[in-house]
Amino acid sequence: MNKELVLLKKDIEDNIKNKERVVNILSYSRLIAFLIALVLYLIAPYKEQSLKYTLYVIAIIATIGFIALMVIHQIKYNALDYMRFEVASINDYELRFNNKYQRFKDGGEEFKDSNNYYEYDLDLFGKASVYKYLNVSRTAYGRKALAFALKDKDTSEDIIRKRQEAVCELAADAKMHIELEAISRIYEKKVDDRRATSMDNALSLVENEVHVKGYEIGVGLLSNILVILSIVLACLKVVGYGYIAGAILISFLLNTYIISSIKEIRANVIPINNLFSGYDNYIRYIKQKSFKSEALNEIKSTLESGSEKGIKQFNVLNGFISSGSNIIFALLFNGLFAIDAYLAVLYIKWQKKYAKTIRNVVDAVGDLEGYLSLSSIALTRDDCIIPEISNEFKFKNLKHPLIDYNNCVGNDFYFNDLNIITGSNMSGKTTFMRSIGVNYLLFKAGGYVVAESFSASIYKLFTSMKVADDVTDGISTFYAEILRVKSIIDYIKENKPMLVLIDEIFKGTNTKDRLEGARSVVAHLKREGIKAIITTHDLELCNIDGVYNYHFLEHYVDDKISFDYKIHDGISKTRNAIYLLKLAGIIEE
Repeated sequence: MNKELVLLKKDIEDNIKNKERVVNILSYSRLIAFLIALVLYLIAPYKEQSLKYTLYVIAIIATIGFIALMVIHQIKYNALDYMRFEVASINDYELRFNNKYQRFKDGGEEFKDSNNYYEYDLDLFGKASVYKYLNVSRTAYGRKALAFALKDKDTSEDIIRKRQEAVCELAADAKMHIELEAISRIYEKKVDDRRATSMDNALSLVENEVHVKGYEIGVGLLSNILVILSIVLACLKVVGYGYIAGAILISFLLNTYIISSIKEIRANVIPINNLFSGYDNYIRYIKQKSFKSEALNEIKSTLESGSEKGIKQFNVLNGFISSGSNIIFALLFNGLFAIDAYLAVLYIKWQKKYAKTIRNVVDAVGDLEGYLSLSSIALTRDDCIIPEISNEFKFKNLKHPLIDYNNCVGNDFYFNDLNIITGSNMSGKTTFMRSIGVNYLLFKAGGYVVAESFSASIYKLFTSMKVADDVTDGISTFYAEILRVKSIIDYIKENKPMLVLIDEIFKGTNTKDRLEGARSVVAHLKREGIKAIITTHDLELCNIDGVYNYHFLEHYVDDKISFDYKIHDGISKTRNAIYLLKLAGIIEE
């Protein structure tokens, strides 16, 4: 794990101990001040006049002290809470490093797309997935930003470089990284924002235009005049105090049943609840930071454009507007102040000024969290790099990021056009291909890859690995693989760069048909110069002109099988299926 994180955790834990002592002292002091004030208020009325005033003065001072200590205690407690979230974030990096990331809750399952075969083959989403390993996002759009970055979307060299700069800059400052993660955890504590659809709905509701009718303002003003007039007349003893209650009731009825715009506004803001709470923490933090990368400066510029004020105003308005559904609140504030009319005016004024910027803020914070997630791997392990964009596809010491740090074996490879890999079972063929696929998607996302060096160009990725049947649709394993290979052949017609990874081609059918089908696929790929790896147990495919052959092998020591998981040139000359069958007791010696 990142050494800077280890030292940072120790410093934070030391600060937590100091802060806990301060918080405890403040807590006891607050209690003492409260008890002193309470006792003095209780005994003062029974003391003689001169002592009574003295006791009241002391009680008032104790009350002020109690309130001040409450405020200070809350500030210190919030700071303590923030530091505990920082430690929790660092602890998650320890879990990643020790290959225990599966304990995390968020696997991004809702982002799965069954039409993207590579998502299933490469475990992008789910229980033990690339998404779960990388994700540090807590906002809906942050989670979405990471998910969409991992998907094999159309991109360009400029976009990849722009993202790489942002990811690299965030990874270089571990302290800032952890501070931002702590802010995101505070947001998560306040808000249940797991689903992107809830935020989508909230933004639509905020942007839904509402108009106040002129007569509604008149009703509000008339209600105010009526209540104020009744109070003045009652004080002058022109009318009885019962008229005040009548005026308040009339004001309440007028505002509740005539002002319709506030009902529409209330219907919009109540479902939003507190989804925007916590975004002001991101804004305040980012505004004080300086960045070098273009992407992070664009985020900062968006968050600096008056957004903090807009979010604060919305949260206050939301609180008042939502409270209007409470009958006691409505009776008090609509009866006395005709507050609905004024809230409607204030909300519409806010909407015209800030509604559009809220979406920009949500997008910007989502992008920021997406970059944070992509950079998280650099804080977990020291064997990752920012890859290069090149016309040559090659790598050195490439590893799968989800395989245990201490047990993962790296491989070097220069990607020729069409490569056939043979080798015995469990020797590492599939893991090697999946390592290529996962790291390639990280490359296209603008993130780190786990390698000593890595360079590639931009291709469309196709995979056929974890092929399974589909009982509900009546699709066999073999036909499921046919559909995958068909999508590859069809895309060749687009005449665009492709990267194809096929594991044990057509393994679901007999040897004769498998060979005929595989030869046809190889011919298609070779003719178009497609970058591809195909693994197979059929050595006949290795003899096709123009293919490059590699293999993985096994060793036997004292009748025990072992693997080096390294790729070697040439065709495999060994097999281990019979040995494994004997080991399982299926074939007798």
